[in-house]
Amino acid sequence: MSDRELKRKAERANNIWWRLSGLLGAERRVIMYAVIQAAFTVATMALTFVLFKSYHLHAFFEVFKLMATVWNGGNYLFDVMPRQVANKTKKKKTLAGDNNTHGDGDVVITHSNGDAGEKENVDVHNKCSSVGDEYDDVLATLAVEEDQKQT
Repeated sequence: MSDRELKRKAERANNIWWRLSGLLGAERRVIMYAVIQAAFTVATMALTFVLFKSYHLHAFFEVFKLMATVWNGGNYLFDVMPRQVANKTKKKKTLAGDNNTHGDGDVVITHSNGDAGEKENVDVHNKCSSVGDEYDDVLATLAVEEDQKQT
């Protein structure tokens, strides 16, 4: 990206860093940005020194980093991935012309339940605990089962 595009993108974002860098005026924005960057550099270096000297603070910081990583990974696994899979399934169902959905938009696969011939709705999120290739395998298996029972 060019400098002009980056400037337009930053202006549209209108976040705190853009406002801080403009405190001395638009013509001195680059100087203010350098000052802010220098302050962050000094703060980071000071934090490194303090963490190096204090065992307990360093141990707390390491545990905090581990907990933040696990939290972010868990949120992605349980919040983002199921939505992505549901959207992918909706697209597949829409392309196939089948609109089996709950009122809340969750995709449901209907298949026969054993010899009784009763229909059972299987919520996609509850059918498979892990998301990804296994999910596609479950969908394919259920579709084959449904086709076999219809014939």
